[in-house]
Amino acid sequence: MKNFRKYHIASIFLITAFGLLTASAQTQPTKNTDEPVLVPLTEEEKKIDPRGIVENQPDFTAVQGYFSAREISGFSAASKIARKGGRYRTDTGFVVVITEPNKPALRLNGDKTYEEEVGIRKPYVSATIPLNPTDLLGFSDISFTTLGTIELDGSKLLKIQAKSKGFEQEVFLYADLGKKNLFTIIQILSPARSSIQRLKDISFDVPDSLFDISGYKALPKYKWDKVKTATVYFKGNLIKDALVFRHENYIFIHVAEFDHVFIDLNKKIAQTVTYRGLLVAKNGAYVWQTNEAEAVSVGELNNKVQAGCDNCVDIKLESNTLVVPNPKNAAQTLLKLTW
Repeated sequence: MKNFRKYHIASIFLITAFGLLTASAQTQPTKNTDEPVLVPLTEEEKKIDPRGIVENQPDFTAVQGYFSAREISGFSAASKIARKGGRYRTDTGFVVVITEPNKPALRLNGDKTYEEEVGIRKPYVSATIPLNPTDLLGFSDISFTTLGTIELDGSKLLKIQAKSKGFEQEVFLYADLGKKNLFTIIQILSPARSSIQRLKDISFDVPDSLFDISGYKALPKYKWDKVKTATVYFKGNLIKDALVFRHENYIFIHVAEFDHVFIDLNKKIAQTVTYRGLLVAKNGAYVWQTNEAEAVSVGELNNKVQAGCDNCVDIKLESNTLVVPNPKNAAQTLLKLTW
């Protein structure tokens, strides 16, 4: 296992570092398993404050290649990223996300609407999602250690290790000393999964237009209240820990982690398999993972369900009781709610 891990770590480093990573091509392991030689720090380099490098990352735009791998599989992706001051923009080609420290993230949609995230996301490290290196400053106990330098593609990179009790992975940041100390490579290593990201096509000219959302319309937010008197039967069984939240004539029912039902009382339609309209608490966590009695949703509600939509069914409504038939067999009851 140790030999495999060494091979695995070195391979994914070299695959990306030498430009073999693309968003569409399948990446094959390289036969060379040695990372570039780590050179001890010079006396001048020892004086460099690694935390200061993290805190003072320059404004830039770039294309970011990303590769995540475990023992038997991996995936690659590419995105356009930009930094301007504290704002960080990621364009995956499908969605644009703008983040800023201590502010909700913004998700820009293709229809010129944007969604403001509920709550402020806590920093975290994962080998399946690219890392904005300045997010590491959000860990209260974060420390940075300069380990040495490497030569890569004609550039001298300063290797910095980040450590915190908030994550178990090994995190290495590579600052290009010839490009304003920009982190052009980030490596996250763990026995289960490792990842690496590298920048190319770097420019330090960042147009203001990349962060201009004046032409976008904010999606509305709605407040939901917990229905404390609700009783839920699902497939004939009483679900004691089911949660029911209501906003005007819309009802959201959490039966289990992957069983949610969204009901439009105006249309008398229920969507029995829904990943839309999921409710979050004020801190941004899914409300069913908290003890909160209030929740928030983002986006219009009147178009969540339509007649004939997938997994939709007409409900039976009587006073404070509603019945949701099984969409696969209308003679059977999927869910019964009283309140």
